[in-house]
Amino acid sequence: MVFFHAYISLGVIEHHKNYLKALREAHRVLCKNGILFCSVPYFNIIRRIKNVFGAYKQKEGEKLSEIREAIERSGFTIVEVIPFSVPYGLSVEIPCIRQFYKFFSKYKKE
Repeated sequence: MVFFHAYISLGVIEHHKNYLKALREAHRVLCKNGILFCSVPYFNIIRRIKNVFGAYKQKEGEKLSEIREAIERSGFTIVEVIPFSVPYGLSVEIPCIRQFYKFFSKYKKE
């Protein structure tokens, strides 16, 4: 049987109908002490405001707490949670900001 040292899921888990099933499969294929790198959209202030006006089918905060619970129930231990980049998040949520973000991101410090 093949096992992996890391499992990377970037913006995928939240699209599964059954988070727990998907995460248990990730846990199954990881070797002992394997690492899951998982990203899901951050429920920033703009998304919270949009949520009040019904922009999302399910309350976004509830969905993220469901995913977090599924991660823990599938056998993983959450080591660190890093919030999504605020400027990038704004550029995604507010289309007119997208052009400003693209322009100014060229001048980021390396």
